[in-house]
Amino acid sequence: VIANTIVNNGSHYNTSNGRFTAPVSGCYIFWGQTYTQKYPTTSPSGYTHPLFRVNGSTVTRHASDTTQYRLRSRTYYDSSYSTDTRISQLFELVAGDYVTMSIYSSTSLRHYSTRDLFGGWFVG
Repeated sequence: VIANTIVNNGSHYNTSNGRFTAPVSGCYIFWGQTYTQKYPTTSPSGYTHPLFRVNGSTVTRHASDTTQYRLRSRTYYDSSYSTDTRISQLFELVAGDYVTMSIYSSTSLRHYSTRDLFGGWFVG
């Protein structure tokens, strides 16, 4: 849960549960970022994946019937640190739907949740 906000117009992001609740129906874009550290013994197959959940589900609603409009960057580990991992995605939401960001990674990585970022805005 990202507990601090920089801008929270309309107070639609809840810092207690990490939910953004759509105030009106329409298309929204969300982005997220996470940071993990690789342990020296971590295998090259270590991974970190941020993902969005709509109403608690990873089965997402797409911005159209044919395209998901999801952009992700791949985590690259160099020595003991990773680059930031980012995700962006458009969703068609109904007023009252909520969006959260989840992070999962292999157990051999240290996740710094205090450096996670989450944002979004109404497109139309």
